[in-house]
Amino acid sequence: MQLVLISDTHGQHQSVDVPAGDVLIHSGDLTLDGEREVVLDFVSWLAEQPHKHKIFIAGNHDRWVQDNSDELMAVSRQLGVHYLQESSVKIDGVHFWGSPYTPEYMNWAFMLPCENSAVRHWQQMPDDIDVLITHGPPAGILDNLVIADRELDDNSGENEIGVQSEYRLISRGVGCSALASRVLQVAPQCHVFGHIHEAYGSQTFGRTRFVNASCMNREYSLANPAHVISVNGLELPELSSNTFVLNKKQDNLATERNDCKPSVLAAELEGDLSQPALSEIAS
Repeated sequence: MQLVLISDTHGQHQSVDVPAGDVLIHSGDLTLDGEREVVLDFVSWLAEQPHKHKIFIAGNHDRWVQDNSDELMAVSRQLGVHYLQESSVKIDGVHFWGSPYTPEYMNWAFMLPCENSAVRHWQQMPDDIDVLITHGPPAGILDNLVIADRELDDNSGENEIGVQSEYRLISRGVGCSALASRVLQVAPQCHVFGHIHEAYGSQTFGRTRFVNASCMNREYSLANPAHVISVNGLELPELSSNTFVLNKKQDNLATERNDCKPSVLAAELEGDLSQPALSEIAS
């Protein structure tokens, strides 16, 4: 089964170049400002795509969806597409589950107010997922946000990566550690998300292919092509000495924290200690 993965189109879906595949998945931020008409136009556009199956979730920009999910689900069913919100769909034996929630930031939609709430929220994720669809990334996986230093509220977990005009640019991991911990337990074949535009890309850790499918870049321009990957739902890749294996200490990370600060998912390289490992950001 070929999956076509996109995210963060922010109202510009009509301009996205969508490759062929079996299942088209959009992982949230359909709109820029949450307008109802843009959401409904997106659903109509999605239904017109030639892929046999279409799945989408909302994101933090999609404010109208937060209060009108029943209407959106009804419209989606009529048009033959799947809207997931803490819900599942099985297609040809492959189990998809989706959620729009991200760690709290300002007054956006679908916010998880603190780490303890996030732990409880992600526990409702089923154990037998093949493809996980969330709007935001797990901590430490394709979650680095690039911001100017004057936007920072503290100095935790920051790395200077360059200079732009008179402001330093800072790279900071902002993924959800509770989500990361739960993904470790579930180990889906694929975890697709967006939210952090500049972290677009794909990485494989253990048995899971992680994909940040953001179509827009940091400047909110359509710049990133769709990902196309294959899944089976029954077969998982073998681990090898050249495969990153997630560190078991991450299993307890979410429950050890009682705040909302981002952290980076710990990982170590099995059999080759010469390679750098991901490390937890101090907070």
